[in-house]
Amino acid sequence: MLIFVFMKKYFFLVFILAFTHSAFCQLQNPSFELWDAGDPVYWQTSNFYDPGTAIQSNDAHGGDFALSMNVALDSNGIAVAPYALNIFPLTTMPEVLTFWMKGNLQGNNSINASFTLIETDTNANILAYGDQTFSTVSNVYQYKFVNVLPFLGPSLFGQGSIYFAITAPVGNSLNVSSSVIIDDLYLGADNTGLLSGDKNKQIIEQLYPNPAREMAYLVFNKKEYSEVRLNVYDMLGNMVKEVLHENMPEGKFKAEINTSELNAGVYFCKLTIDGIDYSCKLIKQ
Repeated sequence: MLIFVFMKKYFFLVFILAFTHSAFCQLQNPSFELWDAGDPVYWQTSNFYDPGTAIQSNDAHGGDFALSMNVALDSNGIAVAPYALNIFPLTTMPEVLTFWMKGNLQGNNSINASFTLIETDTNANILAYGDQTFSTVSNVYQYKFVNVLPFLGPSLFGQGSIYFAITAPVGNSLNVSSSVIIDDLYLGADNTGLLSGDKNKQIIEQLYPNPAREMAYLVFNKKEYSEVRLNVYDMLGNMVKEVLHENMPEGKFKAEINTSELNAGVYFCKLTIDGIDYSCKLIKQ
């Protein structure tokens, strides 16, 4: 862990020099739509040292592209931890970093997500910090957040950084089958409703587009780790598509329903969480 922290600080100090004269703005390229020479624009990745560990993905939560980070072997056959780093000027004190993530973690591998805001003067005081490690991810997009803790007043000019990496505890190995896809970052005031502990949030939050042609998306919330099933039924009660069946942690998710092979008509999506059914109507055009 000490080595990981040292590397993280080292990369931060090196890349902050490169970004000092960049155009003033907030978080840059938050949905990974802009790419250049294998890297998302405004982001630094492990590709600089180990090509192929942080690449463009078409499996996006929103827009056309997302960031896919994959553990890979270097030329010596050693598993390399992928990372992505974005450094940008910032004049406001954010409350939360949110993003959507899906993937596959093997063994005790995990995802580290952090935000740091430092004062851009000779003292380089830390103005705010947030750090979260996620040990489980799902094969459907899940809404994640990192709470940001302010240390000094919000009026100070600062340099922000966001850092993602697949990691393993000290003494343990990275697994070459571990991978994650990250998309649609937000940094700012808390508008999620999650930090306030809203216990009345609906289980099925949204189904869109509805009517659907090629694809529909079901956004749902769950409050604890449990088994989740999502199936589509016709009007006669026949199951026509199994969308999801896995154990999932608490949080907010977006399941993808491929409707391209369904005939035009009315269907029902049945979401079963820990044995309790929730349903909504789906119209296929």
